[in-house]
Amino acid sequence: MTDTKTFAAAAFLSMMAAPAMAQNSGFYAGLGASYQGFNFDEARIGLGAIQARAGYGINDYLAVETEAALGVSDHDFTRVISGVTYDLSLKMNHSVGAFAVARLPVADNVRLFARGGYTASKYSLKGTANGQFASESASDDGVSFGGGGEFSWGRSGLRADYTRNAARIGEGRRVGVFSLSLTRRF
Repeated sequence: MTDTKTFAAAAFLSMMAAPAMAQNSGFYAGLGASYQGFNFDEARIGLGAIQARAGYGINDYLAVETEAALGVSDHDFTRVISGVTYDLSLKMNHSVGAFAVARLPVADNVRLFARGGYTASKYSLKGTANGQFASESASDDGVSFGGGGEFSWGRSGLRADYTRNAARIGEGRRVGVFSLSLTRRF
């Protein structure tokens, strides 16, 4: 729980610090929701998170950004191993990342982008079998890459993106993250 509070505070402070440092500058921030999806044996796992971003647009074509996400939903599923039925619950506790962003303005209020960087995530798995409870946590980190687009009006905007994490969860599963957020330029 301490990690969750720490990451929530860091995300909030990074978003609040940007306007204090910027006076009509290239700083921007965003807040939204993300969905992580990956396959776990026969099951398709989906995990929800609240995500915050803060970044700096160096010019119209290049930016750097950080992001933090806190898991808000579990995925419950059943798995049978060697004849024993396990009732499991998987959750992303938190994820942080840093990215370089290549942007392409296609209209005054529309821009496409590609990004590459590094992410680190922590997951927890809880389960029961034959009346016994167990829990385990795992951390994954590695290169991430993706792209998306942003539609803006004034200094506000709506951003949608997809990021593929090269880190592998468990037995070689790669995570894909869809996110939708409101953005604000300062």
